[in-house]
Amino acid sequence: MTIQTAENRNNPRKVIPSREDLSGQQSTCRARRKTSAVILRCLVVFLGLIWGLQISLARTAGEDVGATSAGLLLMHILLATVFAAFQIARGQWFMPSQREIGFYAVSAVLVNIAPLWLELTIAPHMSTGLLTLISCMSPIMTVVFVLLLRTEHITWQRVLGVLVGVAAVVVVLVPKASIGDAGFGWTMLAFVLPALMAAYGVFMKYAWPRGRTPLQVSTGILIAGTVMLFPFHFATSALPLEEMRSQYTSVPLLLLAISIGFEFYLFALLIRLGGAVIASCADYVAVLAGLGWGFILFGERPDAGLWLAVGLGLMALWLICRQRGAAR
Repeated sequence: MTIQTAENRNNPRKVIPSREDLSGQQSTCRARRKTSAVILRCLVVFLGLIWGLQISLARTAGEDVGATSAGLLLMHILLATVFAAFQIARGQWFMPSQREIGFYAVSAVLVNIAPLWLELTIAPHMSTGLLTLISCMSPIMTVVFVLLLRTEHITWQRVLGVLVGVAAVVVVLVPKASIGDAGFGWTMLAFVLPALMAAYGVFMKYAWPRGRTPLQVSTGILIAGTVMLFPFHFATSALPLEEMRSQYTSVPLLLLAISIGFEFYLFALLIRLGGAVIASCADYVAVLAGLGWGFILFGERPDAGLWLAVGLGLMALWLICRQRGAAR
């Protein structure tokens, strides 16, 4: 008779799982991965649809109230309040350092205040599809900045992506310039939008506050924008309170603010779940969604030149985003 020690009695033998158990576990893991992939794809499509819709909403809001400091301030107050309340409810409220405050202030100008003002100004004077295509060229502009600053490795795919993107720009601009189209100036001004977003992308990479989540950064940016817009609006407007009262009932402005809030949340969620490369894939959907929303809401029908520019733009985005994915 074998005498068992106390150690042996307290540590029963490890059970080796059978092949059936292992197969079941693998099937469960595969099912979870497939479910996660489907959820990510749905989120990417939804984000792209919202990005495409924003240009249409900016056009409607621009025609309704124009690009004013009152409208920008009202949108920032609404979004900053919602995002701050969300952070407090989740117990993730934070106090920024002095360095973070500078980051949020610069980011608010690059990613919120200036782009929103440009969209509200330009959108009423351009086709929705064309403006969406131009605004989605920020990955191409980002590569241009990276090549100029030489902050990352240069590859032939990135260079080719930039060249294809330049071809798309030429297809858009040359016909307008040759016939003296009145919209040529607005089209040129629209390219400031992706340049601002690209500058923010490069700035964000090197100045992102350590330890902050994307939603916390979004909250900080919205609060910083609100704080900066308050004195600007009251210093530049003859009747600041009256102007705000006249615009807070604007339905297009409210819908634009809501779409921006969903965009911020979905973008942060996609970065957390799938990374920046997955989130950037929404640009593909946004380009086509912009054309679709333009047709549904304004009856716009893209001509052959715009379809060619869209095809070249999508190819450029694919080359650049594919390279980013490989780099990761």
